[in-house]
Amino acid sequence: FSMLLGNMLPAIAFSLKFLQWWYSGGHKWVGVGVLPAPPPPSAPPVSFHKLWICFVISPSFQPHPQGARMATSPTHCALCERPHVTPTALQTSGHVFCYTCIHDYVKKNGCCPVTKQPTNETQLIRLFVQS
Repeated sequence: FSMLLGNMLPAIAFSLKFLQWWYSGGHKWVGVGVLPAPPPPSAPPVSFHKLWICFVISPSFQPHPQGARMATSPTHCALCERPHVTPTALQTSGHVFCYTCIHDYVKKNGCCPVTKQPTNETQLIRLFVQS
């Protein structure tokens, strides 16, 4: 019994001192919460609209004479002519369409509807655009 008491007594004393320290507030770090929050990261250097303009101007992304007409707005699909639903870029041309529109078109025709560059379904890239 004395051996058990001799081994348990230091553990009990330590536990009591720890609880006393914890509830006295001694565990709180000095300076935490005092520093101001860092500023948010800067916006990406290229906006969605500037990206769209680069694709329009670049000769490799120019519309094919027999291709679909370019969208009237960077937020509209060239196939359905409505605002993008689940915007998806075609990696081979960079043009952005609704996912269902471009997936069905590429599956059937195997090319970009605007530039007529050959492509496949693995070249579709889902875009996450903040509103």
